[in-house]
Amino acid sequence: MKFIDLTEKRFGRLQVISISNKRNGTRYWLCRCDCGKEKEIRGDVLRNGLTNSCGCLQRERRSAGLHQTHGLSNKNRRLYRIWKGIKDRCTNKNTRDYHRYGGRRITIYQGWFDYKNFFQWAMTNGYADNLTIDRTNNDDGYFPKNCRWVTSQENTRNRGGRYAH
Repeated sequence: MKFIDLTEKRFGRLQVISISNKRNGTRYWLCRCDCGKEKEIRGDVLRNGLTNSCGCLQRERRSAGLHQTHGLSNKNRRLYRIWKGIKDRCTNKNTRDYHRYGGRRITIYQGWFDYKNFFQWAMTNGYADNLTIDRTNNDDGYFPKNCRWVTSQENTRNRGGRYAH
């Protein structure tokens, strides 16, 4: 497997500090979380987006009632994935489509960083499982007055073939 240097890269709340150990053929990286805790994390787990913090993010979600077992994300997993995708595209430079969103300065409404707020907006603004989120002005960000729920066909017409939502 080719060595990929992750030093100084950011994955969610984790900043890679240095290479750590190699165990059973797997490379580990020493990371510092935004909360200040340092933790060794496997490189493949970082690159694949399977972890975004030292564990503090999961604890915060659990205390806010958003844990995977009984939280809002479990009640509507599809909507949760849409929300996570929006956040990642706009804020995570390691996301495949970041250059089309965050790289173009497409932002997300500050209040929507809290899933509960996004969930409430979606439920009161026409969300349905057969719809997708659409920005009416593709040069503006994800915020309540610029977003709506439309069919995939309507969404395709709006993007003009340039940018996926």
